[in-house]
Amino acid sequence: MREFCLGVGDVAPCVAGKCSNSLFIWLPLRLLLPKHGRYRNSGRRRHELSATVLPDGRRGMVMHRVKGAFRTDWNVSLDDVMAKFGITNLRVLLAQLHEHVRILTTTDGETVAVVEKKETAHVTDLVNRTKKKGKTKKKKHQPTFQRRIVHYPPSSTPFRSTRGTRSWIREEGDRSRHGPRQQNEEEGQDQEEEAPADVPEKNRPLPAQFHTVPLNEEDEIVDEIVFTIYQRANEGIIDFSKNIKGLKLPESPEKLLDRMLMKYDRHFIFELNAKGIFVNPDQENPMY
Repeated sequence: MREFCLGVGDVAPCVAGKCSNSLFIWLPLRLLLPKHGRYRNSGRRRHELSATVLPDGRRGMVMHRVKGAFRTDWNVSLDDVMAKFGITNLRVLLAQLHEHVRILTTTDGETVAVVEKKETAHVTDLVNRTKKKGKTKKKKHQPTFQRRIVHYPPSSTPFRSTRGTRSWIREEGDRSRHGPRQQNEEEGQDQEEEAPADVPEKNRPLPAQFHTVPLNEEDEIVDEIVFTIYQRANEGIIDFSKNIKGLKLPESPEKLLDRMLMKYDRHFIFELNAKGIFVNPDQENPMY
């Protein structure tokens, strides 16, 4: 068998034999020293996760070949692992894994530490799940003036949020395309679509009534919240509409929706809008 020649920065066979049949994280200990009491994250201080080239360890480990066998499925830096657990010093991380850390010495006198992959796999998997995935496709916008009404489920069906169905209104001036709705807002009247006489009353389409409420008139004009109020009664579908004034928008429409869910114990249908939310509160307990 041909002898294996170790170069500068490699690990001798007698030392590498301690870590046989394992996959390792390789990092020099000289990078573990914190600067000003804190681990500084920079391009030179990021650590690669790699696998041993010679699993048996009898021929040693050649560090540049170990780096060449970089595992793309282990492309997770130790900085992400530390940030997940709030650790700012790599020595603290190694101290928590002290039973599974091996300290090796290279031919040029540099000390390296290797950590077994099987002991840190659950940590790196957790980090991978929490990372935000990059979007490769452009967002598909719905038509500008498309409105979809969510059908009511049976009374025995538990409440389900319908955030997926959204309607978009971008410009105030273009609402004239709606025609009847524009006239209703100007005249202050509500019109309902007439259904054929042969259609049962409970199967007729829902009346489309919308009220826009400006949230802040003193500052810049902010997004409006459009409320559509529906309630299911025993005789069929009954519509209630009210102008809700003095309502302050929280940090996000989702928090406003959660607040309403906690206030009303009945099963209603909620629809999240791009410029606000649709909500159907109880008529007896108005929000103001």
